[in-house]
Formats: sequence, C-alpha cells, structure tokens
Amino acid sequence: MLIVDGQIHLWEKGAPSPPHRQEPYSGEQAIAATDQAGVDLALIHPVLWDPDSNELAVEAVRKYPDRFAIMGWFYLDDPNGPDLVAHWKERPGMFGLRFYFNERHKREWMTDGSLTGYGPRPSAPACRLRSPPRCSYRRSARSPSATLASN
Repeated sequence: MLIVDGQIHLWEKGAPSPPHRQEPYSGEQAIAATDQAGVDLALIHPVLWDPDSNELAVEAVRKYPDRFAIMGWFYLDDPNGPDLVAHWKERPGMFGLRFYFNERHKREWMTDGSLTGYGPRPSAPACRLRSPPRCSYRRSARSPSATLASN
C-alpha cells in the first residue's frame, strides 16, 4: 500500500506561528523523516512566512521527483495572479493551488467577485477551481516510484 503525507511544509526563513516547528525544514530533512516513517510520497504546501517557499518546494521536487508534489500559492491580490494561474502547472511538481483566506486574503473574495479574473480565459488553458482537491496516488506498473494522477 502506498502511504502519502497529504501536507508538509518546507522553509528556510521567516517566523512560523505555533504550533509549527520553529526551525527551518528542508527537503532532505523531509526525505529522512518520511523514510523513517515509511511514507512514500508527500504533498508540499509552501508556507506564508517564507516568501521563497514555492521555489524551495520546486527545488525539492527537482531533486526528489518521485517523492514530492506541490500545492503552491501566491497572493491573490498580486496583479500578475491570473497569468500565474494560466501557467502554474507548467512548473515542476505543481499539482495545484491552495489559498489561505485569512488576514491578507479575505473570505468574502470567494463570493464578491474579487477573484473573477482567475477563471478560464480564451487565450489560456482552463483552470478548474475546486475545494478540496481530489487526488489519487498510484504506483506505476513500470517503476516502483510513486506517481501522481489527477481525477
């Protein structure tokens, strides 16, 4: 049976709030911990307190492509947001997006039209927004490494 950790965080800088671990956590540390626990695959959720956490996650996927996938994020009030969404899954390991509706991201944005520009556009591939994401994980018949499949 394939065992998946559905949410881990990697970061190098910033100040996490409790109850998060207070020391930075790297891809190498995550691999060691998942190996020790018998976990086959982990889904990285980049953190808000390290502005470079998306790139750190991409680095981890490049180094360990059969062990990590990413639920990335960006600030929804970023004027480049719709363009980021249009090309998001072209980034290594990006399985989808996850947003935090607290402080900077207002919960009413989901219903007040603030996110209108994030839907499909004729010039860009369709981007389906759904919550929560539906994922399935399977072992490849050709290789013992874990692969991701999207429903």
